[in-house]
Amino acid sequence: MVCIGAVLGPHGVRGVLKVKALLEEPASFASLGPVHFGAHGEDWGEPVPVVTASVHKQDVLIVRLDGIADRETAEALKGTQLFVPEDRLEPVEGDEAYVRDLDGLAVLDEAGEKLGIIAAVSNFGASDILEIELAGSGKTVMVPFTEEAVPQVDLAAGHVVIDPVYMA
Repeated sequence: MVCIGAVLGPHGVRGVLKVKALLEEPASFASLGPVHFGAHGEDWGEPVPVVTASVHKQDVLIVRLDGIADRETAEALKGTQLFVPEDRLEPVEGDEAYVRDLDGLAVLDEAGEKLGIIAAVSNFGASDILEIELAGSGKTVMVPFTEEAVPQVDLAAGHVVIDPVYMA
């Protein structure tokens, strides 16, 4: 299962939700089919059909899910993650990767020296940030996930190359 969004809260009084889309193309949300509520490792329960989904602004959607008809129910879902089976997503091409594929990858400098591992990938609104657990120390640093800071992602080899300047 792959997280494709998170409920931000209700939109109006009729059970419509504001959802932060975690997709490169937020407009494709409805085309992915029914969603599951939950978190990683939970029992997913029955899927809930997406009735409508439209882009509100940038990566925020207005979503109507089947069976959610009032503001109270929508409010109770605030913070809930929405998942779909991985096979509904488009395969990645070239040097692209899904965020979930980055967790645990080795972090190397440009000379091939191991600097640590990717402990987490976060997005606080502007762009993705890699949390790197430094080798031998257990400390972590945050690095922007940009082409300048991370010039190479090699999923097959199990590592990323990071410019150490961004780890200071």
